[in-house]
Amino acid sequence: MGPDYGYFPNASKSVLVTHPKNMEAAHQFFNVTHGLGFKISSGHRFLGGFIGDTSSRDEYVSSKIADWVHGAKELAAVARLKFPHAAYTGITKCLQHKWNFTQRVIPGVDNLFKPLEDEITVVVQ
Repeated sequence: MGPDYGYFPNASKSVLVTHPKNMEAAHQFFNVTHGLGFKISSGHRFLGGFIGDTSSRDEYVSSKIADWVHGAKELAAVARLKFPHAAYTGITKCLQHKWNFTQRVIPGVDNLFKPLEDEITVVVQ
């Protein structure tokens, strides 16, 4: 119906999120039978959040947290170079907002933030 209304979706830029047991059937129907070229996954990021199964969600959030742990380490190095206020500003105005947003839009990931909490605790002590 999309082209009738002037909407021409690009399937190669679309991700079809389905249950892991339906992935082969979805691939067969959308990509083999109809040749649409969808990316088919059991989970994918969506508007800053995540849609899909919990294992994919945890993998996605863990990769983000690993980046934030690296950022916290870098800001700790900046603080040690006699720029503690710049490091504090980086944490409170940038990193903290990113992980707060993630905690708000992706439920059930609070236990994954332990490495970040541990890194912040090490830096503070």
